[in-house]
Amino acid sequence: MRTIIETENLIKTFQNGKETSMILKQLNFSVKEGEFVSIMGPSGCGKSTLLYLLGGLDLPTSGSVKFNGEDLGKMKAKELSKLRRRELGFVFQFYNLVPNLTVEENILLPILLDGHKTKAYQKQLEEMLEIMPRERWIEITANPPLTGWTAAKILWVRNHEPENYERCRHILLPKDYIRYILTGVFATEVSDASGMQLLDVPNRCWSDEVLEKLNIDKAILGKVFESCEVTGTVLPDIAEKTGLSTETKVVGGAGDNAAAAVGTGVVKDGTAFTTIGTSGVVFAHSSQVTIDPKGRVHTCCAAVPGTWHVMGVTQAP
Repeated sequence: MRTIIETENLIKTFQNGKETSMILKQLNFSVKEGEFVSIMGPSGCGKSTLLYLLGGLDLPTSGSVKFNGEDLGKMKAKELSKLRRRELGFVFQFYNLVPNLTVEENILLPILLDGHKTKAYQKQLEEMLEIMPRERWIEITANPPLTGWTAAKILWVRNHEPENYERCRHILLPKDYIRYILTGVFATEVSDASGMQLLDVPNRCWSDEVLEKLNIDKAILGKVFESCEVTGTVLPDIAEKTGLSTETKVVGGAGDNAAAAVGTGVVKDGTAFTTIGTSGVVFAHSSQVTIDPKGRVHTCCAAVPGTWHVMGVTQAP
């Protein structure tokens, strides 16, 4: 298999006055065609910096990053821009909206930058925006439509890769896929499912209205549990490989901030926490569902049964 990405003696430092911070030191690795690679580590260890270098959004202090054999550090700005538009796919951890552009202009921006005419895409865009009024989205899912959430991604695959959508039998979030491997059960839980834009957040169940509007079969979604509910037990072959008992229970679990709230004791009214890292989060617990009709903050199901949380989030580049 050919090598798609390769780094050689990759070093990245940042200067803060007279101090030099070493973020990446002598990094050497490669990714072959067809491989899936996860970059894992604690907050601040350099994951985002590495991804910026691999994507040609930043340049190394020394060493090289090669994409299909081409050294990104030796490419001109226009060549890098073309490479990013046509060869690389980015799923950013923040929304990347241009504040002085309209919703339509933001959606069509990549098409415009690549030199395509937008007329052919206009009808599809209008159909997406007319699926349901914004206010109704907020009433049901407690959030305005967001392109980074699961519903929009499902629509994109169905519109642009219909053959892959036809092959789809189940739609699971990453941790819920791990649950399936451990237990053989297709399931999710309310806190993470709140970010799929398919959940009736006030009623903590899949929204029949949303699924009907989007023409998504409920059967391909996992059963919804509360975070603390038992969803299954470890399969015999997994037990043999891991040394766990087949009686080991696997519970619903929770999204990152919902789990952090339990860990920090933010489980009753009047409590809140903040996170300052790759993202900045202000998170407050609520025993009643509280929805901002303007969609300025996120409302999601909390990991504590029958409760919710409201949070504001900013993402760092």
